[in-house]
Order: sequence, then C-alpha cells, then structure tokens
Amino acid sequence: MRPLYLLLWTSAIHNEGGFMKKIIAITIICMFICTSGAYGTANEHPYSDDYTIQQTKAKNENTPVTNADNLIKRHSEQANAGKTLVKNKKEKDKAIQKANEKKKEAERKSHMEYIGYFEVTAYSYAEGGGENYQTAGGYTPSPYYTVAVDPSVIPLGTILYIEGIGEVQAQDTGGAVQGNIIDYHIGYDNCDGFGRQELKVYIIN
Repeated sequence: MRPLYLLLWTSAIHNEGGFMKKIIAITIICMFICTSGAYGTANEHPYSDDYTIQQTKAKNENTPVTNADNLIKRHSEQANAGKTLVKNKKEKDKAIQKANEKKKEAERKSHMEYIGYFEVTAYSYAEGGGENYQTAGGYTPSPYYTVAVDPSVIPLGTILYIEGIGEVQAQDTGGAVQGNIIDYHIGYDNCDGFGRQELKVYIIN
C-alpha cells in the first residue's frame, strides 16, 4: 500500500487544481492513519486478545499440577511434624521415667544401710530339687528376688539392695555361702553367664 501513497501524493503535487490537491491529500492521510493503526496493532502481540488468552490457558493448565505439588508438600510437612512430636514425647517420657527411677533410688538409699562389698554368685532352684524346692527360710524361691546368704552375716528375711541388681530378700542359705557371699537366684540358663561379681550391698530398713 505504501507505493500507492507515493503515487497519489506525486499526482497531487503535479495537479494544478487546488481543490483536487486537497481531496487527494485528505484521502492519503486517512488511508495512512487506518493502515498504520492496523499494522501497529498486529505487531503489538503482547497486548493482543489472542496472546492474553494463550497465557491464561497455559496458566490454568499448570495450576492443577502446582496445587498437587503443594498438597503433597503440605502433607509431608505435617507428617514430619507429627513424627517430631512423637519423638519428643517419647524422649520426654523416657526422661521422666529416668528421673522417677533416680528419685526412688535416692529415697530407697535414704532408708538403706551400707554393709559393704559382697561376692555375688548365681544359682537356680532347679539345682535344689526343682519346682517343689523350699528355701531354708521356708520360702518358695522367686527368680531374681531370692538370695542365699550366710545367716550369721545377714539374717534370713532381710530385704537387701544390691547395686546393679536391685531389691532382693535373704530367703535361703547354702553350704558354700559363707561370710560376705550372696548367691543370687536366677534362671538356670543364666547362671553360668552371671559369673562372680563384687557388688555393693545395702540393708533396706
């Protein structure tokens, strides 16, 4: 179209009629303005309706994926937070239990009388006659609670605290249990592994 503008403009210049010059000039100006506006609009694609529609469509297509990723991330964060709470609760409960045990031990020791180190060995009622075995003190032996002692050192019936073992009771005697020796009644299969241990012993008042 631009060569046509030049042709009309040239014709207007060489035309001697003043009225015709004006008509041609106005026509040229109008055509130039219309075609220039159309040309500019066609090239300004970032602001065109088609461009906006395409961008909106692309954004909408990506939105479900983004939402799903956010949902997975949120669930993962909630799961991790839950694990942390459970872990913290377990650690707190464990700390409370340990503190209570220390408190009980301290209270127990406040009512205990230290009597020295004893050589502690192990035995089982199976060695003394099986399930019908009765101790020298007339007790039915209890694994991990009954101990045999020398009655001249520790009277039968005395409740003891052996460090590393816990609370036990002097319920039995034995031929090899003389002086500072305590025979600890445990399961038969565990006797050999127990060995001989030097442990602090207290009498619980």
